[in-house]
Amino acid sequence: MKKINAEFEHIAPNIPADLSCCFTPTLQGFTEYKILIRLIDELPKDLWRYRNELYDNPDLDPLLEKMTRQLGTLTPLHKNLHDH
Repeated sequence: MKKINAEFEHIAPNIPADLSCCFTPTLQGFTEYKILIRLIDELPKDLWRYRNELYDNPDLDPLLEKMTRQLGTLTPLHKNLHDH
């Protein structure tokens, strides 16, 4: 959880305020992040060339993919803890 939060801290200052809910280390934030990544993945790939140069980093795409997989595992665990 600390690793994910550390990564979010690097991303959060560079995103629009409307997306900040997707980068909070909470169950709701993880759910929003998963939805955001799924929606981004559904966009036509040729749109990637229009992204801000800040995000034109070859290490970013694998990192986002890795974080999405980790969140898929952590979200149910977090919900389980929260329910007890």
